[in-house]
Amino acid sequence: MADTESQQSKINIVCMDGSGEAENAFKWYIKNVHNNNSYVIIVHCVDHRKLNTFGSIWEPSDHGLIMLAYKEEEKRADKKVEQLQQTLNASGVKGEVVKSSGEPGPTVIGIAKDRKANMILTGCRGLGTIRRTFLGSVSDYIMHHSEVPVLICRH
Repeated sequence: MADTESQQSKINIVCMDGSGEAENAFKWYIKNVHNNNSYVIIVHCVDHRKLNTFGSIWEPSDHGLIMLAYKEEEKRADKKVEQLQQTLNASGVKGEVVKSSGEPGPTVIGIAKDRKANMILTGCRGLGTIRRTFLGSVSDYIMHHSEVPVLICRH
């Protein structure tokens, strides 16, 4: 039975937001965790909430500006997904890039659950306690809500 289990592909989620920390985490994953039975799903999550925050420059009554900002954000995300796909191809590993929208933590957890992932890997920006308390931390959320093992790469 152990032989058939080792033959099955392991699905590993790697969170990539375009930061240097995420890129370092991916490199660490390739060097230390990845093997021929691994299938990598790079998740890039577009979080539009920052465009609607209280006190932002967007006036609630100007829906045209808000839609323009959303479209620009989507363009940037599509470009990042293209770059991530190139990174994945260059690494020579089997996998895909998934672009999603929403709050990153719950979105990653949902994708991991839907795809029956074996683990989640994420980088960590190293926010201090106060900043993490007010801003939240995606890696912190994933660590506390995941049903599968989570690797958090710092620095």
